[in-house]
Amino acid sequence: MIRKTSVFTLLAVGLAVAACGAGNDGFVEPTGTRMMNIGAVVGAVDWSKAEARTLTLGEFKFSPSDITFRLNQPYELTLINEGATGHSFAAPGFFEAVAVKGLVFSDGEVAMPILQSVALEAGETKILIFVPVRVAEIPLICDQPLHKSFGMKGEIRIE
Repeated sequence: MIRKTSVFTLLAVGLAVAACGAGNDGFVEPTGTRMMNIGAVVGAVDWSKAEARTLTLGEFKFSPSDITFRLNQPYELTLINEGATGHSFAAPGFFEAVAVKGLVFSDGEVAMPILQSVALEAGETKILIFVPVRVAEIPLICDQPLHKSFGMKGEIRIE
């Protein structure tokens, strides 16, 4: 009985942690000349040619789970959390392979952030404006506890 109770308790705690909110976006401080380089790239792009894309986050899945972007093509990627819990767009290699112009919230825009991830609370939408600057294949995950284990993962390709 003790063993069953312990397993049940661990499972209940794990599910409670998994249901926690998405938290904060993964902003990082720019190092070296990275911010200056991103500023130069962002300034040279014709943003009127940005291609609109949508990525939906739900209970333990991304839709689509695999997404491809073209090098030097600007994008406005709308991230929509249709789930009942917080989720995240976590792909640190992605943020090293793109120059981000901005992350648009419902109340405004953060200009040229350097990110590691984007967190979305249940029902929240954010728009990530960026241009790929390096060819890459990058794993995409939700870094909320246990979400990757439940299958919330995918792949991003920059060609």
